[in-house]
Amino acid sequence: MNKKINIDVIVRSDCKLIAVDNSDYLGVDLSQYIMLEFLSYNTDENLLPESVKIRKELHNRGHYLSRFASEFTLNVDGTYSYYKLVVPQLMHFQDDKEPDKYINLIDELFFFNGDLYKSNITDQEGYTLDEVIESSEIIDYKEAYEFVQENKASQTFYCPIKNVFSVCKLQRCLVYLQRQLLLNNSKICSYDKCKTDENLRNRRDFLLSAMYVFDYLKDMGNFTEAQRILDNLSSCNSLCGEELGNINNSCGCGNSI
Repeated sequence: MNKKINIDVIVRSDCKLIAVDNSDYLGVDLSQYIMLEFLSYNTDENLLPESVKIRKELHNRGHYLSRFASEFTLNVDGTYSYYKLVVPQLMHFQDDKEPDKYINLIDELFFFNGDLYKSNITDQEGYTLDEVIESSEIIDYKEAYEFVQENKASQTFYCPIKNVFSVCKLQRCLVYLQRQLLLNNSKICSYDKCKTDENLRNRRDFLLSAMYVFDYLKDMGNFTEAQRILDNLSSCNSLCGEELGNINNSCGCGNSI
């Protein structure tokens, strides 16, 4: 099987990122592997701790196509990067002839008792459990991902980084403004009512223009510029009002895009 796994990621309107694993794990005994997934936000070098998912999928060897779906909550709008590793458990390296020994561990990653390790073994000889777990435990899972990118960890499968730009909270804001305009629409209205409608319409139009820009930049794959524009927008309270509250850290209509 190719080391690269096939993942599709989508952002739903309820601000959930869904990652669907469409990889063909033919010939892979997944009972010996752990699936590790996580997100990072924008250009932050650190992963989002609350996004980390570690799980074991039990399927029989030879299962032709296994689809696994994971769900992540996106608390704010912006650029997210999705990572996935499928890492062998230590049992994967157990010597068939000497079950108390482990072999072929040079430059490998492995899970043992819920912890991730990078092997310090320097030859292919058999090693006892006590010797193997003297390897370096990895706390930062992005370090493990980078290790795989260095063409190490030959038994670990990985997904190339998937970048997505979410504006689901801004979309909620746009729907809210449009609903307010429809509810307040009247052919005959007082001065104050008409003035309120005009303010709503201006906010709605500004946000609609911004969404067109974001869609264009997403289609171009220019996540850096999309994030820059998002960061330049002011608090969403001024855009959506108190009813929705501050639905994003920086998603309003203050500065020019």
